Amino acid sequence: RLLGRFARSCAVSFPGTRLPRAVVTGNPVRPEVRQAAADWSARQEARYRLGLDDRPFVVAFGGSLGARRINRAVASAVEDWAGGPVVVQHVVGRRGWEMGAEGPPERARAVASGVEYRPVGYEADMPMVLSAADLVVCRAGATTVAELSVLGIPSVLVPLPGAPGDHQTANAAGMAEAGAARVVVDGELDGHLLAGLLVAMLGDQSALEAMGASA
Repeated sequence: RLLGRFARSCAVSFPGTRLPRAVVTGNPVRPEVRQAAADWSARQEARYRLGLDDRPFVVAFGGSLGARRINRAVASAVEDWAGGPVVVQHVVGRRGWEMGAEGPPERARAVASGVEYRPVGYEADMPMVLSAADLVVCRAGATTVAELSVLGIPSVLVPLPGAPGDHQTANAAGMAEAGAARVVVDGELDGHLLAGLLVAMLGDQSALEAMGASA
């Protein structure tokens, strides 16, 4: 904000930042993400490498350290899953993997029938995993939102509470207004809510495809 007062222009990801002389450019993304988005076969290759079949593939993550609220909700959702067959890759994060989330670590959780649960501490190739995803559950940081947009992936966004200027809520709102995401307030997220939301979204393929196109 300080440098913006003197800058000739301010490159921003979304309109409405209130920075002076703002130009909407979008957010930089990794070359691997652009390449995956441009190559029509990248999704099929990624799904093959991950050993996926025609079941929906949900990816949940909360950053390299993990997000406790998302970790708890995902672990609970796979215990009580009442939807159809699904594969859930849960990137717990290093901190959550080592400590668990006030109970058994996510990797030790029981899962309902029909769910193939794949908890991992860290994922080194997120562009590949994201390109295979049908639906993503995550925070709403600038880079994450940009990558979801470039890849055209529907999402459930849980903005980080207390982020400076509440910028993650603004990022998520931009995606929701475009029809690309559903937004859940961090304090309201639990396993029951998340499971119901995922079952409903995965159960309406036309709506899910429309969200991806909107992203």
